[in-house]
Amino acid sequence: MSYIPDPTTNKKGGEKMYIGIDLHKETCYATTLDKEGEIVDRREFKNDREEWEKFVEEIPKDSKVAIEACSYWYPVCDFLEERGIEMVLSHPSKTRIIAEGKIKTDKIDSKNLAMLLRADFLPQSYIPSKEIRDCEAF
Repeated sequence: MSYIPDPTTNKKGGEKMYIGIDLHKETCYATTLDKEGEIVDRREFKNDREEWEKFVEEIPKDSKVAIEACSYWYPVCDFLEERGIEMVLSHPSKTRIIAEGKIKTDKIDSKNLAMLLRADFLPQSYIPSKEIRDCEAF
């Protein structure tokens, strides 16, 4: 299943989407919700620049992306910022719906991130500016 843009609605072809991404070193699992909370896309893709380019091409520009803080979020944040896509960094220990889930899968975690983002209930971690992230000392 893939999100098919409608070119009549906005620059990237659709209304704002809420995307939760379970990010790992090698792979990512993304769940995309529309404004009503319906799942419009679920997919797994490689965590590399080419696959990220393909993924971002298919989402509306004013969409929001939630990623749980992990050691791989920096390059993703830079990548999304360069393309004008807002990223929210989830605070892992405060995101109890994920941390305390009895069944943990990438599919469930990404959906929960998207649902919390859409409802504006996602506990957030601070994202330093690009300038600070680029500092060697940081």
